[in-house]
Amino acid sequence: NTTHYRARSAARAGTIGILFSMSMITSLEVATIMDTLPVLDTSEVQMLGSHLYSSR
Repeated sequence: NTTHYRARSAARAGTIGILFSMSMITSLEVATIMDTLPVLDTSEVQMLGSHLYSSR
């Protein structure tokens, strides 16, 4: 379902944008996450973001 995929992609992009704007992830990490987006869902991106944040 293309519409469902687009909605999930938009949600992932929004999550990354929020993390980035909160300075929880760097631009390099954004690039890395973007590269791996096809295999991640939103909860995984959020977990990754909080992991990166807590490992600082």
